[in-house]
Amino acid sequence: MRTCVIAVSASFREPRRVSSRSWKVDKEARFWAMNDRWDRKRRAFTCYFTGLALSDDDRTHPLYATWEHLQPETADVTLVAAFVTASRRT
Repeated sequence: MRTCVIAVSASFREPRRVSSRSWKVDKEARFWAMNDRWDRKRRAFTCYFTGLALSDDDRTHPLYATWEHLQPETADVTLVAAFVTASRRT
């Protein structure tokens, strides 16, 4: 049975249009991804790859929470640290 955590920060916004390509956001997939990454002990979202607590208040911080697709072009997303997203794209 899944439990729901409804503690969403305003900084977790929908993605903006990138270049000329846009995509439909699967809000349910993101909801469950956020629920899966919530750590009750730390009272924080954690990075899927590193397990580190994520920041949601400073977009320049390396641990700022970002969305990452586990499989390209699918709705299967998870929360990861910004430095992970940057390193995967280079």
